[in-house]
Amino acid sequence: MEAALTGMDAEKAIPTQKDAMVAILDPEKEMLK
Repeated sequence: MEAALTGMDAEKAIPTQKDAMVAILDPEKEMLK
């Protein structure tokens, strides 16, 4: 249960991690921002 909560919290509390992944996967999109 703790792992599930951590996963959900991570997505909401740490959007920068998602942005970092997007920047690595899609650098062109990140440059257009």
